[in-house]
Amino acid sequence: SFTLSTLTLELFVFVAVAVACAAGKPLTAAVVAAPGVVTAQSSQVIARNYNGIAPAVVSAAYTAPVAAAYTAPVAAAYTAYSTPYAATYTAPVAAAYSSPLAAAYTTPLLFSVLQ
Repeated sequence: SFTLSTLTLELFVFVAVAVACAAGKPLTAAVVAAPGVVTAQSSQVIARNYNGIAPAVVSAAYTAPVAAAYTAPVAAAYTAYSTPYAATYTAPVAAAYSSPLAAAYTTPLLFSVLQ
């Protein structure tokens, strides 16, 4: 059978820690190896020019009716099937967590109106 002595294990841990500490230090080689001028790659140019908010809104105007035509019947079937089960499980939890919060905000107002 193979057994490690305590000295071997301590040496292994020491070497592993030394490598981890040495690998984490930034050196001047990284600064020297960096280019003097950073230029954008083509993927960065495409992302900057074509992945904005406005093009997504414009394309959504054309694709939303098509997507809705395919997904609405399927979503309606799943919603009709899952609604009774969802209400059974969520109603007690929602009531337990929302009524203390609602009471905390409405009770001071109620007392201030009555005084």
